Amino acid sequence: MDANAALWWLGVIGGAIALLRGVVGLRSRDIVGFVKGLVVASATGLAYFLAPSVDGYVAFGAWAVLVLSPTLVSRALSDAIARQKHARARRLATLLRAIHPTEGVKLLLLDLRAGDRMRAGDEAGAAAIYAEAAKLGPAAAEWAGMTRLRLAADWQGIIDRYEGRLGELDRARRPAHLQSYLRALGEV
Repeated sequence: MDANAALWWLGVIGGAIALLRGVVGLRSRDIVGFVKGLVVASATGLAYFLAPSVDGYVAFGAWAVLVLSPTLVSRALSDAIARQKHARARRLATLLRAIHPTEGVKLLLLDLRAGDRMRAGDEAGAAAIYAEAAKLGPAAAEWAGMTRLRLAADWQGIIDRYEGRLGELDRARRPAHLQSYLRALGEV
């Protein structure tokens, strides 16, 4: 099997998985994954019929750019955040926003900006950023409120918000809130 054929199979299988994940993501209104899978599948199909001598390179290239690169950037971003390399995390989040434009990445960018403001002692600036995030919808508003409380080390506020405002179903769907809640219990 030559390299073109091997890469074609990698592109086909990777594109099919991306498309299936995208279809599942449509239920949660995540159209980005669906569009990426559709583009990879379309590029693979078109290359197969129009340029069979390089179809594997096209298929693998589409998959690598649209599916693999966001995964690698996301992993590097998580590492930068864990190591508290905030400038690097902001650059990676900006790149991720360009190649994977989802609401979650937008919220992450807002969180990084607000965190910078909080570390600089500008609580009013951070509050303004979280107010901007709250305009993105109820889930974003809840996230912004909990994150603002966590950055301000308002542990009792986190406990009150978690126990009072989030229903049982919301608690199960938001493990990040559980982590903040458990830390708040330990801090109080």
